[in-house]
Amino acid sequence: PLPTSPWAPPTAMSFHGRRLGPTPWKEAPPRPHEISVFVEGYRHGVPCKLQVHVRLSSTILKLREQVAAQLRVPVQLQLLSLLEARLVPWEVDEYGRRGRDRTCADYGLDDGCVLCNTDFSELLPRRKATGGSTPRGVYPFCRIDREELRGITVSQIQHVSHFLEQNCQSWRDELLDGFNHQFMTVTQVAEWVLKPATWDHCCSMAEFMSSNPTAQWPKWFVSHWWGQHFPGVQTCLEKHSACRRLPRTTPYWLCAFARNLNQSSAGESGKAIGFGAIRKALRQCDGVLLALESFGAALTRTWCLYELALALDLGSELGDKHRQALPLDLSCCCDLPHPRLQVERQAKRHSVFELENNPRQLARLSLWTRGISEGSDGTKGAETLCPPNPLLAESLQRAQDEFESVQRTTEMLLNASADIPNTVNAVITDGLSRSEEDTASNHGNSAGWRLKEEREANFPLEMLQPFFGDRLDIARSDAFDEDSRQRVLTFLSRRPLEEGQGMLVGDQSLDMHSRRIRSALAVVCWSAAAHHYSSRRGADSGGAPKALPEALVRAIASDSWRRVLRLCLGGGGPCALRLPEVARSLPANLSDFELMVHGGAARDSAASADAGEQRRQASVAFQTLAAALPQGLQRLRLDLQEADNIGEGGFRVLAKVLTQRLPGLRTLELRLPRSHADDESLQELAQSLPPGLELLELDLSKARPATMV
Repeated sequence: PLPTSPWAPPTAMSFHGRRLGPTPWKEAPPRPHEISVFVEGYRHGVPCKLQVHVRLSSTILKLREQVAAQLRVPVQLQLLSLLEARLVPWEVDEYGRRGRDRTCADYGLDDGCVLCNTDFSELLPRRKATGGSTPRGVYPFCRIDREELRGITVSQIQHVSHFLEQNCQSWRDELLDGFNHQFMTVTQVAEWVLKPATWDHCCSMAEFMSSNPTAQWPKWFVSHWWGQHFPGVQTCLEKHSACRRLPRTTPYWLCAFARNLNQSSAGESGKAIGFGAIRKALRQCDGVLLALESFGAALTRTWCLYELALALDLGSELGDKHRQALPLDLSCCCDLPHPRLQVERQAKRHSVFELENNPRQLARLSLWTRGISEGSDGTKGAETLCPPNPLLAESLQRAQDEFESVQRTTEMLLNASADIPNTVNAVITDGLSRSEEDTASNHGNSAGWRLKEEREANFPLEMLQPFFGDRLDIARSDAFDEDSRQRVLTFLSRRPLEEGQGMLVGDQSLDMHSRRIRSALAVVCWSAAAHHYSSRRGADSGGAPKALPEALVRAIASDSWRRVLRLCLGGGGPCALRLPEVARSLPANLSDFELMVHGGAARDSAASADAGEQRRQASVAFQTLAAALPQGLQRLRLDLQEADNIGEGGFRVLAKVLTQRLPGLRTLELRLPRSHADDESLQELAQSLPPGLELLELDLSKARPATMV
């Protein structure tokens, strides 16, 4: 605990693990033309305070050197702040070039002001015991030249979160006397930790916190909103790592940790970021993780949609002919308060309008001075409060811009987030996780997919449902920096920047990217949605399974650029209900289609009293699916292992489709072990096989021996 006297030092202080005795406090009077500045902070978890005498003309670097000499904190690893102003030692342009040194007068320091000191040496990587000592001025972090190789592990993210919890209480912003680490956004963490810690070293945070370059090569690309709460991003990574059974040393690529933030003063994305860095990082990773909060704001941000658009184009480039895009996983964290409350709180914290209209709050800020407004006739008006220097005015303008950005996003999302649960942590994976794959290999595919459905049952699909439609539109997306937004949109639309933003709304290229992103989200959520609307929570009042949302079906069907489609129906309702929905969702230009039905579809229908009627409905549904197959298919795989209601009528329709609509088919895989097909229908199917067929796999019956090959 702090001593009773406000400026008395602790009874004992700890420096470099040594316990020191009581230090006498001597307030030396300042010399002429000097001011007394009080500095408080923590050193190895112990609170400490000191008094420093400086001149107003002294540089901030000189002030940091005096603090470093008394607190034994390295000059390059400390941050001095006065309320919401961070004392930057020198000016830096948008290209990261160092300008003139800033002085104490630039920040309006006066006699008796209190500065907060933050020690970033706790974020350095742990040094191994080598028997020697590290030379002075040499730090154990490494240099990673290529930005796409700067990953960050979950344990390092947790280390930053612990550092925030210890130090954020002493930081200030426009309205709060201290941050709460649970509500700090990624932007605030970047401004208070990531940028100040790497000022003097001109590196990224991934380099600052690592000692082995090869150990930081990323495996997963994380797409998130910079206005998202940092603990929420951390929870998304922890849940995803546990779901995929990844080691704690698995690096993730996060833009805030991979970039050198001191090379640009822009807000959300920065003017210095290159389009090639994101593409190269995606090429380096095995998949994409989309981190979401309770109202899905990431799907309204320009840079998040740009990252998803690039990920959809890299599957074919990486040599996987059966995958058009990188694997996409969704992780949602809704541990925070209701989205309406948290967005209103965030908007209030950044509202300069409320600050300017609250003189009591302005009087609390020592950086503001009182002035007398003067009328046009020379008479004195009312007393007002005004900022003394342009640095504070720039900070307030930046806060105003951020508030307007948050307000625009809030207007779109608040009405759609009223029914979203507040305590949900769930992950939707593209395919089976490692543990589910082990279960599928040992106990059958149905067991693995059943585990996947149970794991994804708590995912708030109501949050994503509006984004299957027109709400996800990259042309109307938002970004903190309007200039970077225009650069992204013109890059995706392949138009010159000089044509202006009016040409971007309704652009065909941007509409194509929006449709492809909606389709990717719908495909990833298909299995979870089918299980949700067939379970008790999503069924109707009578307990019957409900149809899938029409927006989900249309999102896949409207993607005319999709070539590969894989869908799975694991206990997602009877085949008579789900197969027509699959038929309506097939894009016209599909060349590779794979459908798997496992688990509850057959059992639900077989338990019915009218088995004959169920068999007839399932056979009609299969005929509907066969008739809807696109003409350009080259690979068809139907794995209906537990659908025991497919009769001879379905095989006749499939044979007719193969003859008339699928002449270019190269691969055909049919797994219908419980179907009811006679020899005549199988003979008709055999005669209708395309002449160019290269691979044929048939698994048609387990109840009787095959009578025809």
